[in-house]
Amino acid sequence: MTSGGQLRTWGHRADILTKARDALLCMNDFARRWKAGEFTDYQHEHLTICGLSAKVSGESPSVNNDPRKRKEREFWLPKGVKVNCQNHVTLPDGYRLHFYPESLEKTIYVAYLGPHLTL
Repeated sequence: MTSGGQLRTWGHRADILTKARDALLCMNDFARRWKAGEFTDYQHEHLTICGLSAKVSGESPSVNNDPRKRKEREFWLPKGVKVNCQNHVTLPDGYRLHFYPESLEKTIYVAYLGPHLTL
């Protein structure tokens, strides 16, 4: 099923999807401004400047240092590279939106939207 199909059959609270949409719009705005040279790199604070009101953070050392937990946060980019998507937006009801800011392309790849991964 495509992500669009999955979202059409979303069976969870609507406010989670609304907050995810808001985060995606802010990420899109940031990426556009990043490519235009307004930002020189990715920082969580830049998403706030672009209007993100939700908490954004990376994983704790206890998660990053545990190979099993770290593996849960690894995803493949379209160009065939596996990356650690430790950056995430905190959404309602324990949901997370994990993403990877790719510096060379000045692009944000969204890898996961779902319940909190293992702590």
